[in-house]
Amino acid sequence: PAARASGALIATIKGRYPADATILEVGLGGLYDATNVVPHPAMTVIQPVGLDHREFLGDDLAGIAAEKAGIIKKNAPLVVGPPRGAAGAFAERALQLLFCETEKKPCGECRPCRTVRSHAHPDILWIEPEKKSRAISIEQVRDLQKLIYQTSFAGSWKACVMLAADRMGAPAANAFLKTLEEPPAQSVLFLLT
Repeated sequence: PAARASGALIATIKGRYPADATILEVGLGGLYDATNVVPHPAMTVIQPVGLDHREFLGDDLAGIAAEKAGIIKKNAPLVVGPPRGAAGAFAERALQLLFCETEKKPCGECRPCRTVRSHAHPDILWIEPEKKSRAISIEQVRDLQKLIYQTSFAGSWKACVMLAADRMGAPAANAFLKTLEEPPAQSVLFLLT
């Protein structure tokens, strides 16, 4: 029943919000994750393993990790890691693929690849919680919207990488919702938590 409901939800989302890619996160993770109804995902992600969902996934970290590995699919990249570690490095690499100017992408040496690596590319906004409040503010979301809806400087993609996206307060999250529901063409958002 859960798989059928998830399949119906995915079909509804695809029909209502056509997109080049859909990020579907349902929370449980692993072999019994509702996203397993997607037969050929572009990638899978395993969040840091903790003692959540013990009634479904196991009583200890080893058992939970083994269950969460059930989400891994053949021929689909797997992303595991903290936002400032492997997940952040993945976002950088993906953005280098988008912005690289050479035939063999990403080269890591052209100007766009270097500016992505140094977080200085004019078409990419890196957002992280403000130091004092430790939250992502509505002003930061408005800066993101300003960038994502304007013409790109380089004439191609526009992107945002939001570190600790789970630190968005309610006003910021509500302001961000419209951008998630109706992203402009040639834009990509990485929400790392």
